Amino acid sequence: MNLEKIFKPNKNILILMVISLILTIISFIMTVNYKNKQDVSVSYNGLITRNIDKANKYVNVTIKTLPYFYATRTTDNITYKYYIGFDEHNYMYLLRLTDITYNDMEIKYNLDKVNFSYYLEGYTSNTEDDLKKITITTYNEMVDKKIITEDNFSSYFGNTYFDETKDPNEDMFIVSVSIFITCITLFIVSLILYIVKKVKIKKVIKEYGKETLENEILNSKTKHYEKLKVFVTCDKVISYNDYLIVKKISDIIWLYNLKRYYNGVLVKISLLCFDKNKHKQELTSSKKEQELLELIEEIVSKNKNIMQGYTKENKKYYRDYKKEH
Repeated sequence: MNLEKIFKPNKNILILMVISLILTIISFIMTVNYKNKQDVSVSYNGLITRNIDKANKYVNVTIKTLPYFYATRTTDNITYKYYIGFDEHNYMYLLRLTDITYNDMEIKYNLDKVNFSYYLEGYTSNTEDDLKKITITTYNEMVDKKIITEDNFSSYFGNTYFDETKDPNEDMFIVSVSIFITCITLFIVSLILYIVKKVKIKKVIKEYGKETLENEILNSKTKHYEKLKVFVTCDKVISYNDYLIVKKISDIIWLYNLKRYYNGVLVKISLLCFDKNKHKQELTSSKKEQELLELIEEIVSKNKNIMQGYTKENKKYYRDYKKEH
């Protein structure tokens, strides 16, 4: 086998880093595009007169009189205000405006009522039934005649209303930002994990020597548990799962298998190792407990003093050992 991969962090971390970096770049580009996206508005009146006004169209309209406020609606604790406005041809429009815009319109209207003109750009939204009903009632009360009905409503106001508070691109912008934050976080975490594992591997190599470990691995008496990614030499256990772990068998005090479940389903069985230096590490893992038991048996055959299995007695012994040492 290629011994070099034993002395490197698990390639899955590198794959995760590359994928998360690519996704980070893509999501960043998407975020910038949505942020800078500028739709070109079309005449709202042109859409209505041709009966092709649909939701999420970016439109413009020039209002020639101060809009008439007539309704409010609260959604997600946000109160929206609705107005009826007229253009220079006396066509009517339903408008949902912010207080900032309306206040600005009011100031300009009061300064010059005769020449007042206010250009608006925004997106269209479908007119809901409740809004349609209150609009009909309000307008008929204004003119003191029953002019508008549900049947002829679209002839006066179209099928939509002008919504200054809406931006369809905003939802996609929020989604792209969320993806970007997730990806860059994943990249940073994987990078940190890679560096940490790299440092740990260098520490092990410095302590035992790369050439020495290679010679022990290639020794004919060494047993290789390939599925578990573990070598058992004459006096060491060498694990190369996520990163390189070397344990002197004489230092091992306790070994036992820990079954890990998620929503009642067995995910994996971890072989935990406790040593004289009070370190607890996962040597390897598998879904087949028999594979781990065979490995434990091989390790214990080289040190009969190693405790096996999780029991109250073994737990107490190791706890007392840590207190005394």
